[in-house]
Amino acid sequence: RLIKKIVGDDRFILVTAASHMPRAVALCKKQGLNPVPAPTGHLAKKHHGIYLRNLYPNSEGLYKFEIAIHEYMGFVWAKARRKL
Repeated sequence: RLIKKIVGDDRFILVTAASHMPRAVALCKKQGLNPVPAPTGHLAKKHHGIYLRNLYPNSEGLYKFEIAIHEYMGFVWAKARRKL
């Protein structure tokens, strides 16, 4: 809401974590802003094959799951508050 006074209808670069980007862009667009997404901190990795160890739970997978749940809940909360 506050950045609208600064940028008006101009496009601006929105920098945030890749996991937060969909929600951040949606919130900006709801306010009538025109963001240019510039995500950082990508969690996806390119794997060169399928390994048995990738089928077992690990702390990295738990971390990614936590981030995903946080973002989904953020969308639900924003919708409930009519921010999206």
